[in-house]
Amino acid sequence: MVKQLRGGTTMDKIQEANDRLQYAEGEADKVMLTLLKDLYNGPCDAKELVILQKTFEMMEQAVDRCRNAGNIVVRIVLKHS
Repeated sequence: MVKQLRGGTTMDKIQEANDRLQYAEGEADKVMLTLLKDLYNGPCDAKELVILQKTFEMMEQAVDRCRNAGNIVVRIVLKHS
């Protein structure tokens, strides 16, 4: 989306890309919930559980930040259209 923004784009293209990004973020949330459920029901010791939980949380934050960046690009295109 940033490359499209730099090269000039239309709102339709940016909105389509943002929609795909929003969908991917929703799917990532579903995967995260499944991973956490399996983690808590699995045979992990406390140390391993905490490490994996923190790793999953960092991955979720990364995906959320990508979603936020997409929303910012949409706002920029709206502002300059």
